[in-house]
Amino acid sequence: MNSREKINLLRQAVHDGERLDVLLNKAEHFSANERRANFPSGPQRVYGGPRRDKVQDSVCKLQTEFERFKGLAEAYQQETCRALAAINALELPAHRTVLTLRYFGGLDWEQIAERMGKSRDAVIKLHGRALQKLEF
Repeated sequence: MNSREKINLLRQAVHDGERLDVLLNKAEHFSANERRANFPSGPQRVYGGPRRDKVQDSVCKLQTEFERFKGLAEAYQQETCRALAAINALELPAHRTVLTLRYFGGLDWEQIAERMGKSRDAVIKLHGRALQKLEF
């Protein structure tokens, strides 16, 4: 696997992590809506007819979406864990640091250089060497 493919895998893992956060927020929203819809004395109480059918349909749709989100969240979490495991398996701490700060910290080259006490060019070279050592 070349460096470009490794960079793309790392970026995908970060993107998946961000999507995981969105999915978890949607799951929380689902949970809150389900509690309101099923709470007998709450504001969503209905006695029958078309309104009740709409509430039941909404709960069913939310449950279906929740199951879909849950499956996607598990897949994203596995990819993120795989990327982190590959980074943590690197021998040199500087390699782990530069990749973690770049992809999971979202820092630019200057910020990484400042944190590591190196020049921007040195950090870029270190990043390239870290990618060469990275094994997915």
